[in-house]
Amino acid sequence: MKLRFEKWLEEQNFSEGAYDVFEEAIKCYRATAYRSALLMSYVGFLTIIRDKLMETKYIPKGYTEYDWKINILAPIQDGENWEKNTYEKIKKADRPVINTSKELKTQIDYWKDRRNDCAHNKRNMITYSHVESFWAFLISNIDKITVLGSIEELIIDIETFFDISKTPANEPFFKLSEKILATVTKKDEMIVFIPQMVDKMCTHDSTNNLIWDFRNYGLLNELFLNSNLFSKEFIKYLDENNMKQELANFLKLYPVHSKFLNGNDTLIREIWYSFLFEFPDMPMLGYNSISLYCSMLRNGLIPKKQLEEASERIFPGLIDRAFGDEISEMDYNTLNEYGFFKIFDSIFSNEDKYNTLYVRTVHDFYWANRCSDIITKYLENSPITKDRVKFLSYLFPYDGFWPVELRPKLDIMFEKHHDKMELIKNLIEEYDLDIPDLRFLRKD
Repeated sequence: MKLRFEKWLEEQNFSEGAYDVFEEAIKCYRATAYRSALLMSYVGFLTIIRDKLMETKYIPKGYTEYDWKINILAPIQDGENWEKNTYEKIKKADRPVINTSKELKTQIDYWKDRRNDCAHNKRNMITYSHVESFWAFLISNIDKITVLGSIEELIIDIETFFDISKTPANEPFFKLSEKILATVTKKDEMIVFIPQMVDKMCTHDSTNNLIWDFRNYGLLNELFLNSNLFSKEFIKYLDENNMKQELANFLKLYPVHSKFLNGNDTLIREIWYSFLFEFPDMPMLGYNSISLYCSMLRNGLIPKKQLEEASERIFPGLIDRAFGDEISEMDYNTLNEYGFFKIFDSIFSNEDKYNTLYVRTVHDFYWANRCSDIITKYLENSPITKDRVKFLSYLFPYDGFWPVELRPKLDIMFEKHHDKMELIKNLIEEYDLDIPDLRFLRKD
């Protein structure tokens, strides 16, 4: 049975030299020679770092080409001292060449000390758990250790990743995401990097307009999940460069990231007023738009004094697909909490307040059919009243014409709730109401 570490190694693209060292480490581990296993694993780790320094195409700032060859590359190729010299390059503080955090350097120091325990046969106990812990350290952190000044190289990696002829479409995003965030760590670097990233990860049409796809959004999701700095700077870039629709499209797929809009009141309003819709001038909501709208509500992004206006703006554009694949309880409850269903309450109670909206929406069979799921969900969660029965009679005249997609869904819903069916029958009898053309009320 293969070890987790072996499976991970098979997925990497390390040098043959690194693989050979790790193979020896695994043999020692299986033979319970844990000191040797840890020692060889540490050597394999330094081999990877040495390879990164030797293979980088871009020299970090502060080094001339000659300086780089003499003071960096030559020492790490010294047959006697390469291990010590490579470790020193990781720790180098005056003119750093390796980009990594203080916390990670502390962990590297710890494993160097354990390496010394193994090499010098010190009394500290070394067990299988040390070896497995070091392997876990490698799996978690090796991609976070990068050569400084390699943003240009990173851009090449991004271009390669999104070139379908070089990288399969199902390639995971996390390794590239980790490399990006390990390489680009400062605000001024983000400002330079983001436009280049967007240009290389998107395809271009015949007029050089950017074309975004689900893989672009998948990488962005990984980056948003792991870097507040990237998230804020990326939103700022799209906002300032007339790519607000692309931003909205991304947030519709990953609405949890709406929190990063906080503080940009103009952009927030533009999104719910225009960019939730399929097209800014087309009054129909896009896929998962309501999930984004609900996330904005939960994050307190829409001022209370604008909530009624927002509800009235969104209501005519409703379509079931705006909730995604299904209506989640969390989103439904959010809409209810923030007063969205007051419009439904008014219309289904025959009030006059939203007569104009009623004519444009529920009165229109096309609207009622495309919103059949949300109407059914609303009626399932609403009390049965005389006014609502009267409205159902109007919407479903007996032996008349009615929304053909909405009616069977209401039939199924009501037949699950015998209490609602009985109450409707009682109200019809008590007030001599017209009978809605619903299956449980038909006499044939």
